[in-house]
Order: sequence, then structure tokens, then C-alpha cells
Amino acid sequence: MVRARAAQLTEELEVHPEDLGPLVAAAHSLRRRPGGWLHLQPGVPEEAVPPPPRGLALLLAGSAPGPAPVATWVPGAARRRIPGSGRQAVDQLGIQHGLAVRARPRLAEAGLWPPPAGWLLRQDEPRRGLVLEVRPEVELEQLLRWLLRATEALSGVPVSGRWRALVFRRAD
Repeated sequence: MVRARAAQLTEELEVHPEDLGPLVAAAHSLRRRPGGWLHLQPGVPEEAVPPPPRGLALLLAGSAPGPAPVATWVPGAARRRIPGSGRQAVDQLGIQHGLAVRARPRLAEAGLWPPPAGWLLRQDEPRRGLVLEVRPEVELEQLLRWLLRATEALSGVPVSGRWRALVFRRAD
């Protein structure tokens, strides 16, 4: 019996939006060898972090993410039919946010909705977040830049402009 190997954190990058080179390089390596993903977390100034919920607020918060959203990119995550593409592996983008509203109106205010042509909305749920499918021909820098801007637009707190990328790869 062959067991699938779990992906594990293999790299942590500090990301600056003006220089996405290291992030794009990590994304290219994930595309070449499927089975991994990356998370993007915006930096939040210490003074902008709200105190943790207490009492009834803690119960009502449930499993909502913290004050800043978390974005995920998974290359070749699903074999779905995007109109006009045939049956092929597509990348998935996800943003888990704690806004308790749908993401599309907020993204439209920021000039990020609708997304580029060929990107397909799969989910926009207040509790589970936003999920899009993207053809793998899309330039990684365009995809990652959109993901950073959209994540910042969906943040419930000010962000610092610095980002942390966590790169997960399949274990050998």
C-alpha cells in the first residue's frame, strides 16, 4: 500500500509587494512539483491588533480567523472544467477573512472585482471565505499581486505592508 505523503512547511519568506521575485520563484517551484501550497499573511502593526475576545464574544467568534485574513494559493489543485478550457488542473486561490460578510462588495470597492477574465468564482461565504479557480497559464506575478491586494482589501485591521509567506511542499 502506497501512502500519500503530507506536505510540510519547508520555507518562510518575508515578502515586500514592490519585490515579488522570491515569492514568484517559490510559486514556480510549487507549480513544477505539485502537492504543495503557500499561505500569505499580512503583517499587522502591534497597535492595530485588537485584544482577544472574552466571554460571550469568544463563543460567538468560534473559529473565525484573526483580525487579518490569510490567503492560500494551491497550484493545480482541482481538475475542473472552466468554460473553454477543457478538463485540466486549475490553480485555486482562497482568502479566509473575518469580515462576516461576502467579499465581493469589498473587493469591488477596491477595484478588484470582477477578477481578471478567465478566473472563476467557486465560493464567497462570510464564514468560509472566498475561493477562485484560475487557469495555470496565468502569470504567477499577476496572480500573486492580485491575491496580496485582495487580502489587504479584506483585512479588518490596518496592515503594515510587509507579508509573510509560508511555503508547504510534499515530503519526499
